[in-house]
Amino acid sequence: MARIWVEGDEALAIVINTSYDNKKEVIVKLPISVREVQPMFRDRPDGMTIKDGKLFGSLKPLEVRIYSLRA
Repeated sequence: MARIWVEGDEALAIVINTSYDNKKEVIVKLPISVREVQPMFRDRPDGMTIKDGKLFGSLKPLEVRIYSLRA
């Protein structure tokens, strides 16, 4: 599951793996043209990348990732 909130040239993305047992590959279409992805919390893992207007990556079971996106 993913949700993205946009304000001007910035956005907040929250990506959640709701599975208790399975790792999930994630592809999220971005509503703005993004050039930079930063994890919101320094102690959390990175691992998501941007390509062709989409956010790609994988999440462990029950993992939550929150990103700041900048155009």
